[in-house]
Amino acid sequence: STELSVLVGGVMAVVGLTCFAASSWASTMNRQHALASFLTSANGLVILILATAGQVVQGFAVSGIMLLYIFGFVSRTRFVFALVRTVVIAIGFGLVWVSYVGSESLLMDAFFLATASVGSLVGLRLIERNRRRVWHQRLVIEEQSAAIEMERAESERLLLNVLPAAVSKRLRQGENPIADDYPSVTVLFADIVGFTAMTSALSADEVITMLSGLFSMFDDLVAERGLEK
Repeated sequence: STELSVLVGGVMAVVGLTCFAASSWASTMNRQHALASFLTSANGLVILILATAGQVVQGFAVSGIMLLYIFGFVSRTRFVFALVRTVVIAIGFGLVWVSYVGSESLLMDAFFLATASVGSLVGLRLIERNRRRVWHQRLVIEEQSAAIEMERAESERLLLNVLPAAVSKRLRQGENPIADDYPSVTVLFADIVGFTAMTSALSADEVITMLSGLFSMFDDLVAERGLEK
């Protein structure tokens, strides 16, 4: 029994060092869960081996395995990895049950193991489903926020296209009505000589482009002199 314990301890030390060395490989959540499930499965099999060697399978083996299940539940192991781990441990327990020569029945232990296995799997499945639902909701919210931001930017662009920036800002802040008093103003009436004849030879796009350029030059002159249009 002592030799078996030393052998199992040595094997688990190698397994632990291997998992530690592979920790840099576990750069994704799936790899981390796979590594944790592998280590948990190995620990579960070790518990069964040592309990069999010490003739304490009845009561002690399943208790130790349930602690591993609690660890897997707390660490939120993904369902698929938890399922593989459960199957491995269940096969190990089945082999122990077949080779068991003690006087006590393992039926109650099998019941507790099955209950713990199903309970942990169902709990992890529900947690995983809830996490996916939350992730999906967050994704939808982010997409909606991005769409709203794009609409807001487009609305602001349209406002700035027809209103001065200061007026547009006050309009967005909810000011209504927007009216200012000025003690001195200048009214400019301007006409484009030959506009009708000129535009008759231009397309609509060309007319709009010309007028836009003209108004932009007026805007630049107003901004350059610090005036309010």
